[in-house]
Amino acid sequence: TTALVQSLLNLPEDKCVATATLSEVVRSTKRIVTGANAFKMIDALNHETTTYNTSVGLPLDAQIFLGDRSTYAREVLSAIQTISKKMDKISLHDRVAIICPDYNFVKSLRKELQGKLSRLYRFVSAKKASSLLPRKDG
Repeated sequence: TTALVQSLLNLPEDKCVATATLSEVVRSTKRIVTGANAFKMIDALNHETTTYNTSVGLPLDAQIFLGDRSTYAREVLSAIQTISKKMDKISLHDRVAIICPDYNFVKSLRKELQGKLSRLYRFVSAKKASSLLPRKDG
């Protein structure tokens, strides 16, 4: 597991890595937690993930399509517009994540979406988004 984490994060082999198992999700509905289970690393499959939230939540809307980056950009734009209409009075700020395979893909997707979404949304990395979450000391 340590070797896998080091390779995923591009860490030198001499860097110490601690592995933690997270078992509770605080701000997600039961459906989101269940959907996220499909993306668990193999080592985490033996551990159940739970949520404090008792809400089942809206159905997850998986979209599968084939195509190039322009197609991906169109599908992302369509999905965001659909979610925005469904959640009419709720801000999507800090509620949407777009997962990309690598940084080159991110750059091209931003370029495709910039003019279409930049007035309403700001693109940030997962690292930046995580740093903005409120922290509870103690």
